[in-house]
Amino acid sequence: PDYRRMDEVLFSLAFGLEELRQHDRARQVYHRLIKGFPQSRFIPHAYLSFAEFYFNEGDMRAAIQFYDKVTEFPPERNPVYGFALYKSAWANYNMEDFTGALRKFVEVIEFATQNPNARDAENLARQSRREMVLPYAHVGSPNRALEFFRRYTTSEEQAIETFESLGELYYDTGQWDNAIAVYQGLIAEQPNNDRTCYWQTRVANAVISSRPKEDQ
Repeated sequence: PDYRRMDEVLFSLAFGLEELRQHDRARQVYHRLIKGFPQSRFIPHAYLSFAEFYFNEGDMRAAIQFYDKVTEFPPERNPVYGFALYKSAWANYNMEDFTGALRKFVEVIEFATQNPNARDAENLARQSRREMVLPYAHVGSPNRALEFFRRYTTSEEQAIETFESLGELYYDTGQWDNAIAVYQGLIAEQPNNDRTCYWQTRVANAVISSRPKEDQ
């Protein structure tokens, strides 16, 4: 019990139990780690284990509480900081807190930008840039979308691609006016783009699906 690296022993034991899919036993060990060694560098991993358990059980509110616990530890000594932010974004999305989800995706991108050498930073940012379109479609304006995406993407090409993804999402979910606004915005921004005819076709089809015969 006096072994000076007991926290590491407990973490390794819990991790091994997780690998064996003995998740209940693993959480018991993680709980012992949290209670006995609150200053250990392995505490964020322990909280993440509880967060992932509740996420997989569908209890998003409890999951968010534990993801927040993970991010109480600063990134410089917390290798799972970015992942916890990312999963918190999805937990908020699953609770239909679309504003909260969008905010968390932005936090992931900002974290990765400020900590490029952090674990999985580049991958987490790439995922967040692609997936933030989902909550944005619920709470954002199509007319302000391109300006927003430009702030959180790495190039004009990437911003345009993300903007088009929003248009496709609007189109696929029958949000015709929003889809038209995005495609017309794309045409205005890049009239000589190879996809201009495709965008105009999308506008035509959206009008046919939603407007009176004269507009069609």
